[in-house]
Amino acid sequence: MKFISFCIAFIAGAVSLQAQTLWVGTYTNNTGSKGIYSYSFNDSTGKLVPLAVNENISNPSYLALSANKQFLYAVNENTEGTVQAFQVQKGGLLQPINSVSTQGMHPCFISVNSTNQKINIANYSSGNWVQIQVLADGSLGKTQLNVTHKGSGVNKERQQTPHVHQTIFSPDEKYIVVTDLGVDSLYLHRFEVPKGSSATPWFKVATTPGGGPRHLVFHPTNPWFYLLEELTGNVTGFMYKDGIAKAFQRVASSKKENAFKGSADIHISPDRKYLYASNRGEVNSIAVFEIAKTGTLQMVQEIKTVEAPRNFTIHPNGQWLLVAGMKENAIACYKINKQTGELHLHETVKNVPSPVCVVWQ
Repeated sequence: MKFISFCIAFIAGAVSLQAQTLWVGTYTNNTGSKGIYSYSFNDSTGKLVPLAVNENISNPSYLALSANKQFLYAVNENTEGTVQAFQVQKGGLLQPINSVSTQGMHPCFISVNSTNQKINIANYSSGNWVQIQVLADGSLGKTQLNVTHKGSGVNKERQQTPHVHQTIFSPDEKYIVVTDLGVDSLYLHRFEVPKGSSATPWFKVATTPGGGPRHLVFHPTNPWFYLLEELTGNVTGFMYKDGIAKAFQRVASSKKENAFKGSADIHISPDRKYLYASNRGEVNSIAVFEIAKTGTLQMVQEIKTVEAPRNFTIHPNGQWLLVAGMKENAIACYKINKQTGELHLHETVKNVPSPVCVVWQ
């Protein structure tokens, strides 16, 4: 693959000791986007400054960084899905390593285990997920597992077939958790390095009919996780232990009861006190919940945000939340009140073409 990368902006003095690179995945088809963008973010001032654009990368809609931060992986969300491996360079640049097939259509999520030996990818349109070997040099090897789901859901427009939307590792990396929007189910598979995972799920959870499970997030220290439903916009809390999950609470992520939510992403603050969820559709908001000691949620804020907020990320220092506004071609930067969890708009960075995924270096 021919690689062209060039710096599109540089401001003297903007990159300080507090600066951190933000990688931005985009949609490139008819959007004006050229590929994967990088920005420098100053966590003292909250300033986001363009660094570089890495071109000729088709629909890199979801990104994942290796634990050692030396390699970046991107799905190419096309009819014939592929995934690309890159070596991270200075100045927000990427050096392509190789590309392999995802054995499915429209891959939309990717995760890497902590030893950088395996990646898991969700193929949305074909309803399957794959596990691919990662070699010592960061390159992608053989597909070691290909699991196809079966079934349908009650929503005839969105759930006629399986739609795998997320493949993540449990905190102890003993299990892989897979969400399927099309069949309203969670699948938990055993995972052992380097043996891989069984194609037969260890445990299956039937979620709310018509809910459309999209993304979930594990609490980093307590035995529960939270699932966001794309179609209803609800968040369900699950108690979790050794590959077994049981729901204990279900709350709405928006106060607009009759609006289509199109909910997208969900994260927990680094101090583990607050949960955040994004809503698209007719809502375009970020919901903020306080997490009780028992794991139950209480909404403390719902704030209007950029149009079509997809993925968002919380800075490791817990003071900033950045949202990718796909239809607004912008990234909104919020200051987090660490005492209340509430968000306050700091800056909206325009002219970011079709941002979908934002990942910290």
